[in-house]
Amino acid sequence: MIEKRRFLRFPISLRTILFTFEDGSRAEVQTDNVSREGVGLQIEGQDFQQGVVVKMSLYLEPDKAPIDFTGKITWASCEEKAKKVGVEILQIDPAQKNEILEKAYKTWLNQDNKKDIL
Repeated sequence: MIEKRRFLRFPISLRTILFTFEDGSRAEVQTDNVSREGVGLQIEGQDFQQGVVVKMSLYLEPDKAPIDFTGKITWASCEEKAKKVGVEILQIDPAQKNEILEKAYKTWLNQDNKKDIL
């Protein structure tokens, strides 16, 4: 399979609330990774279709207000234990995007195993 990503992905697990504009559904999910242009999510119990526009509230710290942004689901897959989706970031405050990336980078630096960031 040919890798299409243009930016590094940093593995990080962050609490995230996902809202769909189509039907107003809400799901609490975990990030799997983040990159400059998108977020990978692990989702349980709910199906999200490719092309759906979503609002996301991502919590960098439990006691801090979330970072809100909009995105579009670009892919969805069902693996053995979890459903995963990829969300392309459509609209986000640049300073908040930098906050997310800095948190992910620092988390990655502190991990013992830095083998897979692609």
